[in-house]
Amino acid sequence: MKEQITVYSKKDCIYCARAKDLLNASDILFREILVDVTDLGVVGELLEKTGMKTFPQIFIGETVLGGFSELKELEQKSGLSQYK
Repeated sequence: MKEQITVYSKKDCIYCARAKDLLNASDILFREILVDVTDLGVVGELLEKTGMKTFPQIFIGETVLGGFSELKELEQKSGLSQYK
């Protein structure tokens, strides 16, 4: 069973939009969780898990992939078809 991709994103984030566009263009199903930066609980939890303050924050299963740059790198190296 393939692991689900989860994208934590925020409104009006260009890199979040690019990550979602890349996943959609590759026909990859993913779960989006829209984060309001005023929700300090969620932001703090993500910072603790990932060490990242920027968005998007992308997970494959429970593993942190990173942001848009890491997603694009994965797509260029091995493709995303394994997550279809």
